[in-house]
Amino acid sequence: MFGSACLDVNHSVQVSVYRKTKSDLIRFDQVRHL
Repeated sequence: MFGSACLDVNHSVQVSVYRKTKSDLIRFDQVRHL
């Protein structure tokens, strides 16, 4: 039970970091195209 909860937290952290990195990359792409 505790292990799965820990995995869920880890997964959500990875997802949020991935989304932030993705949005940063998109922003960088837009700036580069300007």
